[in-house]
Formats: sequence, structure tokens, C-alpha cells
Amino acid sequence: MIIDYINGYKMLAYAPWHTVDDVFIPVNLEGRLHWILIVISFNDRCIKVYDSINNSLHHSFVVNHIKKYAQLIPMYLVKSDFYQKKGLDIAIHHRYQGHIVYYSFEIVYVEDLPQQPAASLDCGVYVASYAEFLSERKDIPAVLDPEEIRLRYGALLWNYGNQKIQAGAVSDIEAPLKPVMNRTQNNSSERITIQ
Repeated sequence: MIIDYINGYKMLAYAPWHTVDDVFIPVNLEGRLHWILIVISFNDRCIKVYDSINNSLHHSFVVNHIKKYAQLIPMYLVKSDFYQKKGLDIAIHHRYQGHIVYYSFEIVYVEDLPQQPAASLDCGVYVASYAEFLSERKDIPAVLDPEEIRLRYGALLWNYGNQKIQAGAVSDIEAPLKPVMNRTQNNSSERITIQ
């Protein structure tokens, strides 16, 4: 259930949503064999769309697909007490003023992104790259080389596999280099410290 993810209760959720500013979600477009990245920005009250295909017909299809998220997410945020947990006073926050909490988030289609070559199936590589640059708070370069990215990710996975073998780890749970998290309560929000 999505509210469990918002509250940080599922294994795949690293932290509750109210402890972060942005949530990255890879989205598969049904019937298109294509992936995009959406970033839910709570401070900007919008959903940013990162897409490696840019044409008007595709753009309108994507926006129509993302409208579902833009309408559902505010409802889930209210139901999970997100605004209270985040300490976000929507009555005075400049992006929330004049909006009822159930109003849809604005959809912002991010322009000037590197685009995949026509007829290629590289969208997953682009989504992973967009997420990597954004999570490291770096600008996305104007050009991405999918082959170079595959080689880099392959080398990272190979190195990770070697570290698991050297540590005698059988599963990812036993794998080395997992950060230790200390959770402490600080007023209305939970802080996570990685050691």
C-alpha cells in the first residue's frame, strides 16, 4: 500500500517521505515500452518529469499518464498526515497558499535534457543517469553516452560482486559497506544519521 511507503514502513523505502524534500519514482508508460523519471517535490508542490524522448505527441501522452499521480499523491499525503509530520504549514507556505490540500500537484516537464537516439531502447539508462545526477545534486549534462554509462554501471556492479565474494556474503543483506542508520526523534521530524 502506498501509504506504507510514504510512512517508510516497507523494506524498499529508505526513509519516510516527510523526512525528505523530493521522492524519485521511475515510471513505466503502459503500452509504450518506455521509462521516465518523476520527482515529487514537496517544497515546490509539483511533479517534475524527466523524459529521454521529446516530441509533442509523446509529451501529451506522458502528461496524461502523470496526471493520475498528480491527483492521487495529495490525497495520500493528507491521509498519511504528511503535512503535520513534515511541519509544513500550508496556510503560510508560498507554494501551498490558495490551494486546498487535495488539489493536484503541478506537472513540470523538464526541458533541455539529453535525449536517447531514435528507435533505441536506452530509456532505462537515461532514467538511472537522471536519478544519479539529481540525487548527487549535480547538473544533468547536455549529452549522455549510453554505452559509457552501461560500462560504468557494469564496472560498479562487478566491483560490488567482488566485495561480496571477498566478504563471504551470500545475499545483499550480508553484503559489505551497508551504512548503519541511527534514528532519533527531533521535534516533529525523524532524523537519520548514517555512520
